Amino acid sequence: MRTHIGQLLLGIVGTQLDKQNAKGFEKYKETLDDVEYEEYDWNVMVIEELIDGMQYMIKENLRLREKLQENENMNFKMYQEMSKRTMPTHEGFSHVDRMNKSNYALGLNGEAGELGEIVKKNVHHLHEFNRDKFVSEAGDVLHYLSGLCSMYDVTLEEVATVNIMKLKKRYPNGFNKMDSVNRVDVNKDYPTPEEFKRIVEGGYASTFQDEMNNMYKVDKKD
Repeated sequence: MRTHIGQLLLGIVGTQLDKQNAKGFEKYKETLDDVEYEEYDWNVMVIEELIDGMQYMIKENLRLREKLQENENMNFKMYQEMSKRTMPTHEGFSHVDRMNKSNYALGLNGEAGELGEIVKKNVHHLHEFNRDKFVSEAGDVLHYLSGLCSMYDVTLEEVATVNIMKLKKRYPNGFNKMDSVNRVDVNKDYPTPEEFKRIVEGGYASTFQDEMNNMYKVDKKD
């Protein structure tokens, strides 16, 4: 009886065996069939190959662990850089640049709507919550937001930091109705470039200074 998995395994082994035999023939100008029995200590060779195999397996496990660790330590900076891989690559043409920005702004709006639809069906239609779908749609929202920020030379780290500082300013003791009405943050210039530099590591605050000043000197009404 040959299962589908077994068939796949035979295919992998057969392909690898052909490659290894070809490699051996290219190096030694003979196949294993041509080698005399007494020419090598075959038991020793088996042990050597097994030891090599175990070392290769450990090396591969370490590689996979490192990859998993990278994913576990995913941060905004890493995500934004990796997310650029599927962004439009046409640059330097104002019309194309505008279309790219519009595309991502509309995409962000659309994906946010799809995320909201999941919540609506769960809360109001009493559908079972689909966590995998929620995570997928939230990821799409993050992708479009990340891309839009990249097009305007804004980092997600900047967005997150400014937002947290705004909320700390508005709600110093956690959310409450009075602070929500007063919204002291919209009536004061914050954060200053100096405050921003002290909080954010990496040195990008200096390039953000002018925009920070302009942004928070505007009298916001909403």
